[in-house]
Amino acid sequence: MKLQDLHFFYYYSHGKLLLTGEYLILHGAFGLALPTIKGQSFTIFYYKNKPTYLCFSTSFSKFLHWKSFDEKDQLWFEGIFQLPSLDICYETEKKTAFRLRNLLLKSREIQKNFLSNTFGIYVKTKLEFPRNWGLGSSSTLISNIAKWSRVKPHLLLEKNFPGSGYDIACGYYSKPIIFRRLKNEEPHIIPIDFNPPFKEKLFFLYLNKKQNTCESLRFFLKKKKI
Repeated sequence: MKLQDLHFFYYYSHGKLLLTGEYLILHGAFGLALPTIKGQSFTIFYYKNKPTYLCFSTSFSKFLHWKSFDEKDQLWFEGIFQLPSLDICYETEKKTAFRLRNLLLKSREIQKNFLSNTFGIYVKTKLEFPRNWGLGSSSTLISNIAKWSRVKPHLLLEKNFPGSGYDIACGYYSKPIIFRRLKNEEPHIIPIDFNPPFKEKLFFLYLNKKQNTCESLRFFLKKKKI
């Protein structure tokens, strides 16, 4: 593969920590959130000619080849999608492949030219923190896809990734934010300086009790408002 046969783009999104607000943000409360130093990188290579590096044969002339790596540079997901239909040709994990496909289709529904005028694409994602830490493996992915497709990130949430969207917003900022989202409105985001005198005494401990976001949201939303 010659260098003139491809060009690439690079995106990066920060992970997230929510200090105040928790699920109350879903009812219009203000939340204080911190983007984490570590996040997820996203590199996209566009091929102008048919690549020959693939170690397996495919009858599809247009494809999206996706590889996701964890913080130890271990491949944890791989998928191949036909273009422009985004039909799944190969995957190492069905659930991840379908969620990813839905995100890409939603992006193209909003941005009509997305993934429509190219021969082939190779995408490499790289996490900088363990997936089970809850720092935003999904939110950084959505943020990066939104940057790539040039769509408003909160429009990609909806059914696939329910929530307030504060975590997606953190992917766009390198400093703390005040976040608020009212029903049927776009998020209100205010970057702030957060430098309390007790900052050296703040610690975050991983308790290995990461919860399923969708299930937790359903449980919270069933509770009556006081």
